[in-house]
Amino acid sequence: MKEKLTRREFLRAVGMTAVGATLTQVPGCMIPETNPKPVGKSPVGEGPNPAFPSTETPIPPTPTKEPTPAQTPRPTKTSTFTPEPTFTPTQTQTKDPTKTPTKELSPQPTYQLTVKPTEVSTQVPTLERLTIQLTPEPTLTSTLTQTPTTTVTSIPTVKPTEKILPTVAPTVNTEPTEPPEPIPTVESEKPKEAEVETEIRWPIYWGNRNNSEVALTFDDGFSAEAIKTTLEVLNANDITGTFFVVGSQLEAYPDLWQQAVADGHQVCNHTYTHTYLSSLSAEQIKEELFRWEKAAIRVLGEEYVAKMKQEFPYVRFPGGAGHNDKQVLKAVAEVGYWSIAWSQDTYSAVLKNHNYLEESVEPIADEIKQHTVGAAQNGSIVLLHFNVWDTLYLDSMVKGLINKGLQPVTISQVLD
Repeated sequence: MKEKLTRREFLRAVGMTAVGATLTQVPGCMIPETNPKPVGKSPVGEGPNPAFPSTETPIPPTPTKEPTPAQTPRPTKTSTFTPEPTFTPTQTQTKDPTKTPTKELSPQPTYQLTVKPTEVSTQVPTLERLTIQLTPEPTLTSTLTQTPTTTVTSIPTVKPTEKILPTVAPTVNTEPTEPPEPIPTVESEKPKEAEVETEIRWPIYWGNRNNSEVALTFDDGFSAEAIKTTLEVLNANDITGTFFVVGSQLEAYPDLWQQAVADGHQVCNHTYTHTYLSSLSAEQIKEELFRWEKAAIRVLGEEYVAKMKQEFPYVRFPGGAGHNDKQVLKAVAEVGYWSIAWSQDTYSAVLKNHNYLEESVEPIADEIKQHTVGAAQNGSIVLLHFNVWDTLYLDSMVKGLINKGLQPVTISQVLD
């Protein structure tokens, strides 16, 4: 706590400070005293202290002269002396040390005088500095120097377009202009390729007539008994033949046709419904052949059909209808088939001359045997059917051909 000094004590302290005495007795000072010297005064009262004789001249209580700059405290003392902001006597002492601290000397005027110049000095320089920084506009100057670099690159590209506009505008004129000459295209220079037509494959009637071979061919397949008899006779004589089977009959007797393929016989296309091809369009003809292939795949397998189309792609027209029709022959050729006709047959030569549905089978079958052996020649393609008349005496027919010197073979073999 600060001691409350009397007027006399305060004047005494001020007088001591003015002559260079220590500052330990000045109120408000918190600096401890170092190496105090006895002043020759009694600690109590104002008389001399007998215990400490005085060797110096006593300091006058109240100096009348103003302190000179030489009498101010030493720099070391002043630098170490930090009075509190609330200590008013220090500010009063700087202006007029003779004045005593009274209530009239309030710190408010002093603070007001001190604050106003401070506010003016802090505001004005600050405003001046801000104005100086904004007026030169160094940032804008640097930005302008950078902006032309980006603008300069785009300006040359924009200027040519402005120059081109006058040249483009006249093209909008309504005045008639000469039409440009047509530039020949590559397509116009190319000659149109002629469509390659499929070569017509005419029916085959004969095999190689230089060889002592005949081809025994069997059509339709409506009679299971006739199929079984044929397989037995050919197998017994070690002979293979070519079978032109209707597609619907392939599905009717799959086991028999599978046996035929296993025995080495050729099973070939005879359409699916046994319809005369001359009565159909090209697309319908192809459909008949394709349906047969699908049936053969189901019965004989895809591998067999692929082999047939590759090695012996033979087809026989039902009733021979279409042998002289180019449209039919072309449609068949486009599918990849060869038409196999015949050089001799049993129906036109024998059966149609009899009422074979009412007459006895044996005489007709014997006549068929005699005609087949007698008419056979080198390279003959013999047309037979899976019926009772053509198969009843098949064994005798085969032996008669062999005795004549003609070996029964398949179509592929007779064409070699």
